[in-house]
Amino acid sequence: MRVVSSVLVVSSLCAGVLALAACDEPGASLQITGARAHRAPDARVVVDVDLVAAEGLGGNIGTYCTRATFAGQVEPVEQCNADLEDGDTKTVRLVSTSDRIFAGAPISIRVRLGNVDVGRGLAAPR
Repeated sequence: MRVVSSVLVVSSLCAGVLALAACDEPGASLQITGARAHRAPDARVVVDVDLVAAEGLGGNIGTYCTRATFAGQVEPVEQCNADLEDGDTKTVRLVSTSDRIFAGAPISIRVRLGNVDVGRGLAAPR
């Protein structure tokens, strides 16, 4: 009986450790370190967003989404990924679907990780 209860305790502890390891670390963060916009040859606007990830335990930060909203375009462009770990950097490229975004039009960039949403603004290039 004692052996069975010890096995149950060890099994429960292992399951708890695995469950914690599978959760996103609450100290995970994502920062925008730079953003640039240029015109593609087909007149669409291309936005490159530079990101840096941080995670308190050195693991994956979880799912994050990068979004660009272009003035003059009905729908924003968004990419969601779960490919960054502590210290990783990445440049996410978002391309407008419209080729009719005028020079100087505002572009809103947002990056969301969990319930944290950070952003920055740009102007559409010539």
